Amino acid sequence: MAQSGEHSGRNISFSPEKDVRYVRNLQQISDDEKAYLWSSDKERDDTMHSILKTVRMIQMNGKKTRRCIRGIEQYIFPEFTEQKKINKDCVLLAVLQEQDRQKTLGIYDPEELRNASKSASEWARNLALKDGAEDAKEVSLH
Repeated sequence: MAQSGEHSGRNISFSPEKDVRYVRNLQQISDDEKAYLWSSDKERDDTMHSILKTVRMIQMNGKKTRRCIRGIEQYIFPEFTEQKKINKDCVLLAVLQEQDRQKTLGIYDPEELRNASKSASEWARNLALKDGAEDAKEVSLH
C-alpha cells in the first residue's frame, strides 16, 4: 500500500517497493577502476577532434558524409538545438498551465497532466521514431 502525505492541499504517494542501490563514492573507487570506466583526457580530446572534423566536413560539403551524425546534430545545425529548446519549453508550459487550471478548479487529475505533456511532446516522440527508423535502416545496410 502506498504511503500518502498532505502538504498544501496536495497528495504525495510513495511506492511501497524499494530498490536501494548503494553507489561507492569517488574515494572508494580504485585508480584502475577509474581508468577502466572513465574516458581519459586523450580519449575525450580524440572524440572531440573527430566530432569537429565531422562538423567541418558537413559544413563544407553539405550533408554528404558517410559519418554518423547522431548525437552531434547540435554542433552542425544550431537551429536544431534552438527548436528542441523551444519545444521543451512548450511541454513545460503546457504542464504548468494544466497545473494552474487544476489548482483554480480545486482538483488534481494526473491523467490530464499526462495528457498535457503527451500532447505537447508529440514532436519528440515522432522525431525519436523517425530517427530510430533511420538508424535501423542504416544498421541493416552495413
